[in-house]
Amino acid sequence: MSEKNIYLIDTNVIIRFLTRDDEGLYQEAERIMAQIENNEMKALLPESVLVECVYVLKGVYGVERPFIASLLKKILLLKGIRMPNKSIYLDALDTFETHNLDFVDCLLHSYSEFHGGEILSFDKKLLKHSRRKPRDS
Repeated sequence: MSEKNIYLIDTNVIIRFLTRDDEGLYQEAERIMAQIENNEMKALLPESVLVECVYVLKGVYGVERPFIASLLKKILLLKGIRMPNKSIYLDALDTFETHNLDFVDCLLHSYSEFHGGEILSFDKKLLKHSRRKPRDS
C-alpha cells in the first residue's frame, strides 16, 4: 500500500480520542480524527496499534468488550483509515465482542476463517472456536 501523504497513527492518539482523559491531547486527537473521518487525512493503522488499543482499553481503563469492539470498529470505518485486510480486523472485533478470547486469538480465528488456514495452538479455548479441534491427550 503506497499512498502519498499517508500518516501512521499511534495508539496514544486513538486512546486520547476515545477516553478524553487529557483535555489538551483530546482536542488535538479530535482534530486529527475529524480530518481522517472527512478523508482530508489518510492514516495507516497498523495491526500492532489495534492490538495495543484493545489491550489498553481493556486492561488499563477496564472498558467492557462490547464497547471496545464498537469504538474500534467505528475508528476502522473512518473514511481516511487505511488498513490492509480491514475485513479481518472487523471480524476479529466481532469475535472479541462475543467470545471470551484474547484479541490476538480473535485475530488468529479471523485469519483462519478468511484464508482457510488451520490454527496451530495448544490453547483449547482458541481451538474450540477454530477449524482445528483439540486432540485428546
